[in-house]
Amino acid sequence: MNSRGIQFGILVSIILIVLVVAIVAVAIYPKVLPLAKSILGLNATAILSPTEKMRNYADIFIEEYEKCIDIEDDNCKCVFDFDIEKGYAIRLSKAGDNLRILLMKIEGIRRKLKVNKIVGDIKKDIMPCVYVSGFKSTSDFVDIDDNNKLKIDGVEYDLPEQLILYKPDNDVCIVPSEEVGFVENLKICKEEMGEKEDKLIPNKKRLFFDTIVESFKTCKEMEVDFKDDEIGCWCARIQYEPELDPDWIVIKGDKGITKFEFKSKSRLLHSEQIINKLWEYSDSSLEPYLPKDNRFTISSVVRSNFFLDHVKNNFIYLAKIADRDGNVGIINDFDSRDKDLTTRKCSIEIIGNDDCVFKTNQALDLLRNKAKIHYNTIVKYIGIIECTESQSGMHVWEDLPRYQVGKATVDVGTIWYAGTIAHDACHSKQYHDYLFNNPSSSVPSDVYTGRIAEAQCLDVQYDALRKIGATQETLDYITNIMDSEYWNVDYGDRWW
Repeated sequence: MNSRGIQFGILVSIILIVLVVAIVAVAIYPKVLPLAKSILGLNATAILSPTEKMRNYADIFIEEYEKCIDIEDDNCKCVFDFDIEKGYAIRLSKAGDNLRILLMKIEGIRRKLKVNKIVGDIKKDIMPCVYVSGFKSTSDFVDIDDNNKLKIDGVEYDLPEQLILYKPDNDVCIVPSEEVGFVENLKICKEEMGEKEDKLIPNKKRLFFDTIVESFKTCKEMEVDFKDDEIGCWCARIQYEPELDPDWIVIKGDKGITKFEFKSKSRLLHSEQIINKLWEYSDSSLEPYLPKDNRFTISSVVRSNFFLDHVKNNFIYLAKIADRDGNVGIINDFDSRDKDLTTRKCSIEIIGNDDCVFKTNQALDLLRNKAKIHYNTIVKYIGIIECTESQSGMHVWEDLPRYQVGKATVDVGTIWYAGTIAHDACHSKQYHDYLFNNPSSSVPSDVYTGRIAEAQCLDVQYDALRKIGATQETLDYITNIMDSEYWNVDYGDRWW
């Protein structure tokens, strides 16, 4: 064999050896597979480093988060897959008007987070938030780590397998595992909505808390002109539903400030305060004082003090008293100590034009000055007086009992108008006294309407008219009006 043939044989052998080595490397060392395939011209994708993988995950997060923000839909959820590489975390951080997404490296035994790099910004004025216990908990930053944990303000929560974003109103909140049941039946946020679906019922826990705070504020601002013999009045009643299970709501007084706190699992979720010297009546006398620790607690665990002692028919009552400089306190209606407060509402809402308001106040002032016993019944059992063209009647079943009074009744004269107010307050008293004694049943119609009920309220009207100076002719008219059976006239046919 000549030298050229030998050289060719050696070259072929070398090529064969290289090919064999490459094939063995592919079979034995998977980590070199991309490189080997690249050498062999098979165009494999290069292996990504953990940091590069996390950068890709972060890009997915930014894309999905921003997409969820931009969808013009609310009370809905966005759901997407999101993986965290071992040893890394994603941080959502507030940066001016932007939401900054940071890639964090977890280092050391204590798993401290260290900024690796900033991977992107969502240029929206939005705070990082987490939906927990009915609240949108916000913070300057929120972390999601490789153990599928979410951390906000030092508190950790588990995350479900897929990342869920809840859109209440215009916010976007991450949903931890414990709240998955709440969002389970929510619709998926959509770009094209057509007609919007019915909104969810507002979160009752938060609504209850907000109602307490707003009621205190409204009562505090209310100006009441007390007479010398008046101790006080109730200014608000707040409906409480035991099934709300409101965790902890604390109302406490501190040096002329009333503070309101909502807590869940011993963590403060929300707080507010107003300038108001909190008080309540003592057990033994009509002297305002503050309870132990200067606080009232509504709790699903501690069923004492405020929870039991201050709820009547699922209502909590707030009041003002003459010698408290307009400060608002909490009362109950179970015994005589608060009787003087619960017999008078601080104000009756008057709905109507200026003439209606003027004439209604004239009638109420007349009763207040000359028939106090009837006035006390009126302010306790009538919440609204509404002037209309006709169709007078007492809507006893409404949350604030409403006396609808026609123009003919308002215009006939102050004395007669005042008598009708006393009459219809009597019907409201009949209804609510029955409801108080039978809280779990409906009120039969013959309790507050019909011949017997009307006879009782005509007696009340007669006495009120006599006290405020009605003529004998007017009193005789009341005595004889039963024969007309006016109560059987349909509302729509009432001209008065």
